[in-house]
Amino acid sequence: MTTSSYARSSSPPPPPSVSTALSSLLRNALAGSFAAATSRTATAPIERIKLIQQLAPTTKVPEYGSAWEAAKRVYRDQGLLSFWRGNTPNVLRHIGSSGMTFSLKEKFSEFFKPEQIEPLIEPRKIERLRAAFLSGGLAGASTTLVFYPLEFIRTRLALDVGGTRATPRLYPNGMRDVFLRTVEREGLGGLYKGFLPALGGVVLFRALHLGGYDFLKAEMGRKDETDKVWKRFLLAQVVSITSGTICYPIDTVRRRLMMEAGKKEGKVLYRGGLDCFRYIFREEGIAGFFRGLGPNVLRSGLGGAFLLVSFDEFKVAFAKM
Repeated sequence: MTTSSYARSSSPPPPPSVSTALSSLLRNALAGSFAAATSRTATAPIERIKLIQQLAPTTKVPEYGSAWEAAKRVYRDQGLLSFWRGNTPNVLRHIGSSGMTFSLKEKFSEFFKPEQIEPLIEPRKIERLRAAFLSGGLAGASTTLVFYPLEFIRTRLALDVGGTRATPRLYPNGMRDVFLRTVEREGLGGLYKGFLPALGGVVLFRALHLGGYDFLKAEMGRKDETDKVWKRFLLAQVVSITSGTICYPIDTVRRRLMMEAGKKEGKVLYRGGLDCFRYIFREEGIAGFFRGLGPNVLRSGLGGAFLLVSFDEFKVAFAKM
């Protein structure tokens, strides 16, 4: 019997049982959550310096100069633990969003998986690439809607540079203060400032980040080159830095919009995402979109790569339990 006739006559494999599907979802969710918690906590100091540099023009935060100068001033004025200011909502958001993202990505990947007419003929690369990008982008969009308020709170706390007698903190009670003050002034909608640019940015970023990693890993896997963790880590670094840099201007716009929440009429700088884009370009030039890019490249290269590779490792570990 030829390969073609065998493929046409053989019955398709039975679908996984409900318990098996739920078990797979749970493993992916746990693996994504553990990977997110460890990677975000480890890179929280870099993330805070990046946010301070990125958002200084729209706040009362003074210009801190280079990333190194900013780090020294934060340590001198606010202490060592202040590098993790805002890390609690950041970790909570990433535990939930990464667990949900990785689980949905796996399911979307199955949905968009290119069909194979014959077992020995693999689908075209463009179809695999499309499936990888679509699954990553849709998974990112789904989780952004749910967890965006935590990202908003994290950004506000990261820009709370007080902590001395001369400069008291804006939100001494942390997450609770940000939440209550924002809702009091603008309602729950205030927690979604910058959501539309964020949605577009997340879809693009997750498509490039998750989809690109899965696609390239699969391509390397055909040559048995992804068996070692360090090779996958290097691959993940390239994907993380590239996707983070491409999407950085969108990240700048949405975070600038976040900082507008709660401002009184007449003090609002931007009427929306497009207006914010025009304002930055007019007042700061192209460089304004890339404030804090240096720390972000470092964070993406380390944290983003660690997230992808550690998810692979945690998923294998949980599968053995």
